[in-house]
Amino acid sequence: MSSKNPWKPTTCDAPDLASLSGNLVVEGVLRMLFHSAESANPKTRALRFGYLRLVDKCTFEYQQGRALLSEYVNTQPDQSFSRLLHAASHFETCINSIKRSIVYLNALRRDQDGPTISKNIGVLRNETRIRRVRDAIEHTDQDILRGTIGPGDPHLILVKGTGVALGGEEISYQELAKWIEQLHEEAHRVAGHNAK
Repeated sequence: MSSKNPWKPTTCDAPDLASLSGNLVVEGVLRMLFHSAESANPKTRALRFGYLRLVDKCTFEYQQGRALLSEYVNTQPDQSFSRLLHAASHFETCINSIKRSIVYLNALRRDQDGPTISKNIGVLRNETRIRRVRDAIEHTDQDILRGTIGPGDPHLILVKGTGVALGGEEISYQELAKWIEQLHEEAHRVAGHNAK
């Protein structure tokens, strides 16, 4: 990343997650239909479906943000600033979806018909950091209206070559990728769980 201007990243350190399935919802539905991996409890079913959908979503949004950042750093920045802005939108949605996935995962962990899920997963241990960035994203409009965003303060997520930042918190792409991989691992457990 250029040290002179953080708004003009010169690298893309975001790992490629193309190897992760983008069809967790389909996988879950097929397992539920053909392998009796279904719960009679409608709340458990809704939690499972919601979790799988959100993990698919955060993976898709991350990959879209990564692709746009990569395009940006590989072209003339003056001709592609819109790619960087679109990458910011995708990373914002990715972080929001990760936060929502955590809500579902915690609910499944407590659900009597849900799969056994450890509370020591890295993404769960970092829930506070993820929430802070997510809250900064969601409350930016209110901060602008209240005048709490000062001159030079970012009013959208800052897309750097090594990660994203907003609200005094920075998350590296390495961390984002690792958390998405952990959510995926749990998603396969959730999709294949044989409920009571």
